[in-house]
Amino acid sequence: MRRAALLCALCTLVVLASIVGAAATTPSESNAWLKQDPPNDVDKWNLGVSFWYEDANSNGKWDRGEDRSLGGAGEGWTEVTSDGTCWMAAAANILGCAGWGDEKDIYEEMVAEYCGPGLPQWRGGDECDAVNWYLNRQKNPDGTWTDKKSCYTAVRSWTRADMQAEGYTSGAEFIADQLRQCQYVTLGIYDVTRSHGHAVTAWGDTASADWKTTDADPGWLWIADSDDDDAWSEHKYDKVRDLQPFKWTSAWELSYSGRENVWDACTLCPSDVPEPATWVLLACTGVVGLLKRRRK
Repeated sequence: MRRAALLCALCTLVVLASIVGAAATTPSESNAWLKQDPPNDVDKWNLGVSFWYEDANSNGKWDRGEDRSLGGAGEGWTEVTSDGTCWMAAAANILGCAGWGDEKDIYEEMVAEYCGPGLPQWRGGDECDAVNWYLNRQKNPDGTWTDKKSCYTAVRSWTRADMQAEGYTSGAEFIADQLRQCQYVTLGIYDVTRSHGHAVTAWGDTASADWKTTDADPGWLWIADSDDDDAWSEHKYDKVRDLQPFKWTSAWELSYSGRENVWDACTLCPSDVPEPATWVLLACTGVVGLLKRRRK
């Protein structure tokens, strides 16, 4: 799997196929522009049915190493009927692709942190909170890095008002521009009434690789969605790809679940650039996205 840990000097380059403009029918992955070859998508453990986890140390939460089951419970196991961890899954996706570690391991660390005693079990939350929490875990008390695996350390939370304040007139324009600026991007999408929300990971679109903000907005967005795969095969995240295209039906609205609006986003960006002497080495490694609301 391609990583971006050493690619900050090459952020404007992309090596995957692209297509100019939007497709008239649902596009295939072969004619999509993608930021990079995405990894195995992190998937939530609860996909519409209950699951159980062992609480071997009786601390009231799931800890890494404790077992879990979709088909039944052992004595004293805890049932989870609603899994709102899409925000953790999306955060783990971009951290993993930015070179910070394995997506599955990062997600499990987040579950163990956020789904503990005194916290609503498996609750919704914000992707930037999860990304910042994980990055802070990689630091010493004095703020220095214990093991800086990636130059992607700058996190920004965007509301739609922030996007519009910087001149973006549509969700498609914002996402296309951010992905091509070397950012990794997660999105908060909500139904029209904003009664429920979800977090997804943006990977690409149906515009060209050299798309500029003056060009027509991409007609489709490619995302990875933690709701759609089976994460239970030997407890591995083993589906190679979970990419789906969704059509822009208006400036800020996707065809996801009928009509879902983009209301906020989280971007993970490079905060430093290697010295010029390292650029040739990097070129040999290959190249490779309003209010905070809880999403599930």
